Amino acid sequence: YVPLADEERSGLYPAPFTIGNYIFCRAEVLQHLPIAPYIQFWGEEITFSARLWTHGYDIHQPDNLVIYHC
Repeated sequence: YVPLADEERSGLYPAPFTIGNYIFCRAEVLQHLPIAPYIQFWGEEITFSARLWTHGYDIHQPDNLVIYHC
């Protein structure tokens, strides 16, 4: 459950997927579970998200816009 009202949301909340160019984690995570070298641009975020989740990691996203690109 993710509250939609701004006054109810604060901090981070669970997310189903990572964003490839917006991953913040400890270096140990990527040493333990490196991103697949042969999957680029089409599917790496989904497969990496699945691998993180099946290895016990939780994925969260901020409740406010932090970065933007076109």
